[in-house]
Amino acid sequence: MLHHLIPGAPAGRSPVAGEWLRFDQARYVDGTHGAEQRLQDISLAREGQVFVPAICASQPCRLHVALHGCLQGIEDGVFDNFVRQSGYAEWASSIGLVVLFPRVTALKAFDRGFDLVGNPAGCWDWWGYTNSGFGNALSYATRDAPQMRAIMTMVGALAGQ
Repeated sequence: MLHHLIPGAPAGRSPVAGEWLRFDQARYVDGTHGAEQRLQDISLAREGQVFVPAICASQPCRLHVALHGCLQGIEDGVFDNFVRQSGYAEWASSIGLVVLFPRVTALKAFDRGFDLVGNPAGCWDWWGYTNSGFGNALSYATRDAPQMRAIMTMVGALAGQ
């Protein structure tokens, strides 16, 4: 995948060399409610992670956003396993690629009051559970979707915007 996205990338992985950072995702979520409510409204976990390769201290680096699968964000140990064992850090270390690991978590039915289904498996919104209001049935699949806006705000912060 990375060879397709980054032509000329080295052919192999390197030992992990860089810094792992945890960050509060609430500051990247739109809304007027408190942090916990803003996170719950769109099923984001409190913390996400980012890996910054050591080489990025001396040169500009690209950015890759790695989204976990369903069930991989619910428990800290499972999420940490995805983040640390997926191979992203080894490739990122070899090609100078910052990797952003945002995180969603589970929502039970009615956690948000109106929500009959929730997000019990902690999936990224691919069916519309973050929709709110009449006429927004497909808004989850657009750049204006709340999870996508949060991720793009995280990307902007990493890019210094």
